[in-house]
Amino acid sequence: MKTRINKEWILQVTKDIAPKLAVELHTPIATGIVYSALSGIQSEEPLQPLNGTNNDWSIVSRIDVANFEIANKIALQSLQFGAECLHFYLTEIPNSNELSALFFDIECNWIQSYLFIEKTISESDISEIHSVLLQFNPSLDLSRIRVFSTIDSSPIRKITFSNLGENENSYKEWASQILDLFTSDFRNLDAITFYGNSNILWNIVQLRALRFLIIRMLEIYDQNQNELNIHFSIVSNCIAPDPYQNLISTTTIGMSGILASVDSIEFPIHKNVQNEEIWILSSIQAQYILKEESKLNKVIDPLYGSHAIEEMTETLCEKIWQHIKESSNTN
Repeated sequence: MKTRINKEWILQVTKDIAPKLAVELHTPIATGIVYSALSGIQSEEPLQPLNGTNNDWSIVSRIDVANFEIANKIALQSLQFGAECLHFYLTEIPNSNELSALFFDIECNWIQSYLFIEKTISESDISEIHSVLLQFNPSLDLSRIRVFSTIDSSPIRKITFSNLGENENSYKEWASQILDLFTSDFRNLDAITFYGNSNILWNIVQLRALRFLIIRMLEIYDQNQNELNIHFSIVSNCIAPDPYQNLISTTTIGMSGILASVDSIEFPIHKNVQNEEIWILSSIQAQYILKEESKLNKVIDPLYGSHAIEEMTETLCEKIWQHIKESSNTN
């Protein structure tokens, strides 16, 4: 057998595994033992992959709408830079003229658009918005434009999880929130938002633990929730004032969300924006670095088989689970 130097061996292994999904690299070699080219030792009963599909996502641009013409310009710039999805944030329900200005020249049937309105909205409000849009484009596929309210009292709710401090009070708070998901009307929950920071490893462990805890609760409550999304956002104190410096930090933090198999990621911009166009480009570039250059969307659960990550996740799950059981018994 030819002896290979370390560099040659790495190049050959990389070539061999490049076209394969991570799950295809796990080879059973004995009862209860699985060898993976991507990991070291595994526990006898490792956590299963978080999902069975490629870790794919859309390139998204978030647009805070104060002026509808300016928002339209930003949206068109975002699409030119490569955005595949638009998130519009509004403070009021738009009228027909405002909707016309907002969607001017945007090919709605080619992209996914979301209207997040900071006001309680009803089904009739949503129908009115859709009917106005159909007047502009009778062939519009309404499934390409979704309307949500960001007000907690509305029919569509969001639950926010902040980054945990490593103490019992934080575990209790998470346990209370998770239990509340299932004792309230869980079917009307649209998304869970998690705010991550620069502690990359801790972001990953918490997000994976959150996913596994929800799966466990779904099994206990015998519920099926296919539409529930875990949305990852970056806390404001991690947003650098310089867009180029921010590109590095948010790309790295965003990577932690992708490695934890979140469903969507938000790259916020600094509150004191001077050149919005550069910030939009920076946000979209960060997503392209992760998707088109790093190819993180081509694998199923990238960290499956990592003994250290799985052990930390299991430990955190059990700590929070104990508080869930205690709180459940008390109530």
